[in-house]
Amino acid sequence: MPKIGPERRAARREQFVSAAREAAAQRGYRALTVDDVCAAAGLSKGAFYAYFAAKQDLLSAMLEAEIAEVDTVLSALERSDTSQLDRVRSYLQSMVVRGQDPAEEQLRAEVWSRVAEDPQLAARLAEEVRSRRVRLAAFAEAGARDGEMVRVPANAFGAILVALVDGLLLHHSVDPAGFRWENVRKVVDILLDRLSLAPES
Repeated sequence: MPKIGPERRAARREQFVSAAREAAAQRGYRALTVDDVCAAAGLSKGAFYAYFAAKQDLLSAMLEAEIAEVDTVLSALERSDTSQLDRVRSYLQSMVVRGQDPAEEQLRAEVWSRVAEDPQLAARLAEEVRSRRVRLAAFAEAGARDGEMVRVPANAFGAILVALVDGLLLHHSVDPAGFRWENVRKVVDILLDRLSLAPES
């Protein structure tokens, strides 16, 4: 049997991850089976186990994909020419859009439900929470230094933004009719406007 090159291996692994996200969005991650994922990906069970030892490894891969996507968002904002407050606003708007994806909601709910029983997953999640908190705190520090934003405790600012996103996702998974994401966006805009030091027009 010919060997599969690194690029094709990475693409096939991503095929399983994408298929799992789509299937989880429809029936929930807990109810998802390896057979479901293979059917959605159009690949064999043998192929699945060539990339993942178990369904739990697939969850970790889904989390890593989500981490990479959010890292891309933050990196683009860090390179942008916009104000620090607009960077925060863009980050939260991006997270609100992500929150409307049922797969994202399922992923976060499942990850948080497993952290107490999986030390490796807990450590990876804690690492990512710290990273996002620090990067968001840097926006607040730079905004205050540049006279764009009200000075606030930067670490707490970053922690609140991270918790806001995760909290909304978890609440929505429990009570989908509890709030509308478009209204969340409006409230976030109002709150962020209160942090601005820009003169009123």
